[in-house]
Amino acid sequence: MKTIEEVYTLLRQKSPSVDSSPILLPSRQLAQVIAGFSNSGGGHLLIGVNRDAVGSAKVSGLSTDFNVSAMTNKALDLLVPKPPVTYGFHHLQGQQVFLLTITASENEILLQGKKFIRDGNRTVDSDEQIFNFNPGGEIKIKELAQKLQVYSGKTTDAKSRVITHYQAALKILDNLAKLLYPDGLNSPTSSHEGKILTRILYSSMVDNFEIYLSDILYAIYLANPNTLKSSATVTLEQVLNCSDIEDFIQFYAKDKISKMKRGSVKTFIKDNKLIADLNIFTRQRIEDVETVLQVRHLYAHSNGLIDEHFLKFYRGPLTVGDEYLLTTGDILEKLDYLSELIELTDNAVIHKHNISTL
Repeated sequence: MKTIEEVYTLLRQKSPSVDSSPILLPSRQLAQVIAGFSNSGGGHLLIGVNRDAVGSAKVSGLSTDFNVSAMTNKALDLLVPKPPVTYGFHHLQGQQVFLLTITASENEILLQGKKFIRDGNRTVDSDEQIFNFNPGGEIKIKELAQKLQVYSGKTTDAKSRVITHYQAALKILDNLAKLLYPDGLNSPTSSHEGKILTRILYSSMVDNFEIYLSDILYAIYLANPNTLKSSATVTLEQVLNCSDIEDFIQFYAKDKISKMKRGSVKTFIKDNKLIADLNIFTRQRIEDVETVLQVRHLYAHSNGLIDEHFLKFYRGPLTVGDEYLLTTGDILEKLDYLSELIELTDNAVIHKHNISTL
């Protein structure tokens, strides 16, 4: 256990071997940081400490609403083999700060089969995939890929995962031009396999947008436990089905997002003041996302065949029973739109709720 003098020394250090976070990290993200330090010579993580752009530290303190030691153990349980780590609370400037000291490991520490390392002040996947696009491929795909690369700069863990998925989707589009858009981006494929893959790619893109909203809600709840307080009721069975408070927060966030899976983004925004107060989802954007969700619903449940419900959202020449065909250009347009919403939401959440970034 470090002495108070040693902790203050770490607080003043501007070193790649000392990292900090103003809030408690989700267990998976905490496991990444621990593995990164363990695979890179060791280091220290101060939780409850905020650093500005020039690296100066400010003690913000850590909420005691969570069992931080238990959540740290949960993060360590995700790692194979379990690295040598010591941790505990320290009282600094009238605030509680949680310090983890991670010793360098002789063996590679893996998280779900992945090796994380430290790259300067960042924790990165050592096998992070670099997407190279075909030199003669569609310029719109490359331009959107570059845009996503910019978005992957300052990001929450939630946005990082969805951006990686979108980059992989773009790579599939780039590789399968003859199957998905043999006559150009603005013409739907006539191939049966191409139609199926188009529906799969579109649905997964929308699914990951919903997953992002669930994950960012979870991050807000974890960063600010007071935001969990509401008049909503839960059953004893729901509580007992969760192994700890972190699991309950995940359950609660996913329950909140379930309304979107029924195509009601308007209700979701209305019921989630934390998202509504970001002022990102205007009436027009809600309507736009509503249409995006309805197309996904049509693909997931009706194989793209238009029904009466879909016609409430669609304005065009098609009627009940017609096949709704998306072009690859349509997919790129929707992916661009959703990724912009994610970028705006992420920046607003980071600013308003002080969420930790990668």
